[in-house]
Amino acid sequence: MLLPAIGFVSGVLVFGVVAFAVLSFAKKPGTVRPASVAIFIAAAFVGAIVWAEGFRLVFADSSGKLNNPVFIILFLLGLPVAGTVAGWAATRRMARRA
Repeated sequence: MLLPAIGFVSGVLVFGVVAFAVLSFAKKPGTVRPASVAIFIAAAFVGAIVWAEGFRLVFADSSGKLNNPVFIILFLLGLPVAGTVAGWAATRRMARRA
């Protein structure tokens, strides 16, 4: 029960740092607000979940396991990229609405 909580907190911290870095390089000044960081983090988790499920459907065996080390490395490298892209896209979309 403690391990998922630690994973969630570490994910929030990592995506929070990434959100601050990505939003700092945005073209509009003042885009680093608590609301935009929260939207980024929430969308990053959704993007990471979608990446994990899509990767599992394409590359996992019938039991849902990744047996090839290359697939595991690709999965782990793509997970933060998918989260960052999803967070950036959601924050950009919300900024257009405002």
